[in-house]
Amino acid sequence: MKTNTKYKNSVFTFLFSDPGILRELYCALKGVSLPDDVPVVIKEAVKKAVVYCCDHDILKELLEKNASEVLNMLMTEWNWDDALAVRYEEGHEEGMEKGMEKRSEEIVKNALDKGFPPETIHAVTGIDMETIERMGTREKKLSGEPA
Repeated sequence: MKTNTKYKNSVFTFLFSDPGILRELYCALKGVSLPDDVPVVIKEAVKKAVVYCCDHDILKELLEKNASEVLNMLMTEWNWDDALAVRYEEGHEEGMEKGMEKRSEEIVKNALDKGFPPETIHAVTGIDMETIERMGTREKKLSGEPA
């Protein structure tokens, strides 16, 4: 099973930005109810939550793979400015990747339209042959030519 980690920052933001939410999670995982005046040791609560989740196949792959990162993130004082900066950076990187993919597709399309062979397009651009051939097939279908 592949774990989607795309929204992990948002999930952690929601779950751990408010000590009250953390208290509720701790109580739910322990199966207890604590009065508000009884302190919950956050570090212990988080560790138990991670262990419980792994034991019950809840985000198990993500937590086993990134347990130290998760614990470090949860133990560090939450800073909205840092969280927003990370979110911006992740979004910026994703946008750049999509833009580069779109530009690569335009280059391949233009080169194919000019009659360049796929091997030449690959040699000049470094774009993999599978992508070039897939785009050539797609362009032929769009133009009504036999693939």
